Amino acid sequence: MDTETLNGARRENQPDPVEWGELVSSMELEAIEADDVFCLVDRNELQRNPPKRLDIMSKFQAETLTPGPESVAFTFSLDLAIPKATDETDPDAEPLIRVYVAYRATYSISEGIEPSQELLDSYRDRLARFQVFPFLRSHITDLTARAGLPPLLLPLMKICEGAGKDQERE
Repeated sequence: MDTETLNGARRENQPDPVEWGELVSSMELEAIEADDVFCLVDRNELQRNPPKRLDIMSKFQAETLTPGPESVAFTFSLDLAIPKATDETDPDAEPLIRVYVAYRATYSISEGIEPSQELLDSYRDRLARFQVFPFLRSHITDLTARAGLPPLLLPLMKICEGAGKDQERE
């Protein structure tokens, strides 16, 4: 999927403007649902040896599912872990606090539109993730507060000019 820039040069990994326009105008958000949520806290360790600083390891994942010919679903998950003060260098150690939230966004697609998997993945990465991220962010803040921890407020997701999906600031 290439598209031309203003100066006529080709840019890689850009959807075809006509196909992209058809897809965007044909997609309608039907539902955003929480798929999986959990919060684990090692309270004994937290009381005995609280972390001196808050290092948060995060992993944001997205996947495209095609449940039917006229619908598509995207799953987004955010896995956050705060390591124990004694295990900061061991990535396989059980964390002091772990919060996991997964959401599914389901869209209907107008009849007659049959987007490619590549185009759907582009929609997921360019638009759908920004529709779902506020739900993930809010859920994590609420979940940490309900667990008796200081509420964890994640920063807003920003798009960096000229950045690809892996270069966004989250």
